[in-house]
Amino acid sequence: MKKKRLVELISKYNVAKTEQVIYKCLNKEILVEAKTENKNLRITVKLKDSILEDGSFGILDTKTFKAMLSVLNEDIAVKYDKSGDDIISLNIRDTNKRNVKIVTGNLSIFEEVEPVKTLPSDYPVVMNISDEFIRDFTNSMSALNVDSFSISRFTDINNVKLMFGFNSHTNTDTITIPLKNYIDKSKDKAESIGELENEVYFDARSLLEILTVNKEIAESGKILIHDRLIRIEYNTADFECQYLMVSLDV
Repeated sequence: MKKKRLVELISKYNVAKTEQVIYKCLNKEILVEAKTENKNLRITVKLKDSILEDGSFGILDTKTFKAMLSVLNEDIAVKYDKSGDDIISLNIRDTNKRNVKIVTGNLSIFEEVEPVKTLPSDYPVVMNISDEFIRDFTNSMSALNVDSFSISRFTDINNVKLMFGFNSHTNTDTITIPLKNYIDKSKDKAESIGELENEVYFDARSLLEILTVNKEIAESGKILIHDRLIRIEYNTADFECQYLMVSLDV
């Protein structure tokens, strides 16, 4: 197995400090699901075409796992140490005979990431992720150093906007970015992102991390907006990623 693929998998799920996760390996695919402590972000990442044997194991500390992989060269082999049917550690060896042993956690100590019970069947606003959008988002975050952004149609119902620093009750420095090249599938454009009451905020730092770790596959990315939910998805020959962001309580 190429170490690069495993490191990329880690980078794509290890956003917003998601450290303890379960790897589910089945039919030459690895599925990792995670959620943030505040449950405002749910992450699903699938690595396609893996050579790992079928089985599930828990990673206790993703940061340490990734650091230990840095010792190895690019070509690695992964073997499971088992106690009965349980995988208790990973032995990862490279072609120079370097070996790292990763102790895995008992699956019973990991909190399951339950599927979201009610998801919209359709997302009225769908936008392809572009290099321009990533640049605008990154520069806005750098300029104002804010933790959140809002979505609005305040002055022009025909355009969806991201707003950084905006507060309807206070005079603040604000950056506004109109979304470009998006599909508005609603018949009533004024309602196309749901019934928004004042401003609706989302975690800007989490979205910045998502955009950054998936920058090399940005052309496959989409942002879908519905009411107080943003869905970011990427689908390539190697990876299938989905991030569900729920609006913040502020």
